[in-house]
Amino acid sequence: MKTQILLVSMFVCVTQTFAGNHQFTTHRGGCISPTGLKASGITRNSATVSWNAVPGATSYNLEHESVGVWTGVFVTDTSYTLKGLASNTTYSFHVLAVCSGSYSVYSTPSSFTTKGKVIDCISRGNSTAHEFINRVKFGSINNLSGDNGGYKNYTSLSTHLISGQVYNIRLTPGFHFLANTEYWSVYIDYNHNNSFADAGELVFTGNASTVVKGPVTIPSSSATGVTRMRVQMHYGSQLNSSCAKFDYGEVEDYSVNISVGSGIAATSSSTGDISARSKTSLVVAPNPVSGSNASVYYTLANNGVATFKVINMDGHILQTIQLGNKNTGAFRYNLAGLDKLPSGNYIIVLEQNSQTVTRYRFTIIR
Repeated sequence: MKTQILLVSMFVCVTQTFAGNHQFTTHRGGCISPTGLKASGITRNSATVSWNAVPGATSYNLEHESVGVWTGVFVTDTSYTLKGLASNTTYSFHVLAVCSGSYSVYSTPSSFTTKGKVIDCISRGNSTAHEFINRVKFGSINNLSGDNGGYKNYTSLSTHLISGQVYNIRLTPGFHFLANTEYWSVYIDYNHNNSFADAGELVFTGNASTVVKGPVTIPSSSATGVTRMRVQMHYGSQLNSSCAKFDYGEVEDYSVNISVGSGIAATSSSTGDISARSKTSLVVAPNPVSGSNASVYYTLANNGVATFKVINMDGHILQTIQLGNKNTGAFRYNLAGLDKLPSGNYIIVLEQNSQTVTRYRFTIIR
């Protein structure tokens, strides 16, 4: 009998116990990470991703990203069609299996590239001997770039924007010798047609020999998803073309990820490393929620004081839950009182040390 118990103990993965009253098994029974990830039916703005079924799994959490901003969706099947994607963009995705009372770590990520062309022109300065773009600050982008010889592609850097909201942009010139008046133009491809020539896509202009700053309003009519932003800096006069090639100055391209109605910005992990991101996750199960309670499964990559915030789609904080000091690891929390909320979509935000770690969208139905 003792031998049988020992064999069972060796077969079942070890249960991890963490600070607080939460106890959670990251691997139990057959709850292993999904395998066989692939993408098919790829178009300019969509792709169907799939994976092998995990024995014992009741559902899956699928996340995808293009420039470090991860978006999650809870699914009960082994395939899902991602829509509203940016054209000619490489996306990574990974999947987590949710079993009864446990969940796996995220799978090894896979990737695909949507169809379509890139921005239809290049703009650049021919000389940065005197001046260059030194810093671009917009949303979560805060890039001290320095002299890049006239043009630099920074589309791997992105910020999340909400349509209808106003964001401040701050642009700093750099000089090798004396400061000069520099003229700035900023474009965003709001309709994702790979051109900055459409009405309203010149979103900011300004000039000064020091920092220029001002508001940028994201139109409610903007297409959602990842699109490109171009920053031009020219000595002596305002440029009149997003495709200009000019004498003195510099151009930098970035990405922005536009969404509608969440009221808060999406966040990524503190680094763009996928393996680090896999250590910080957030899942609500079941989703949709029809009862008064739901389980919140979360992992933390760092130590510190953790907090949940439940937010509606207007951006109002409905609940703030202090989780206390947590060590690195996996946890489960019983989210109660959901029967007091009306049917609709909600977002739960995980913070640690007063910084947003990640978020997850869930639905309540009655």
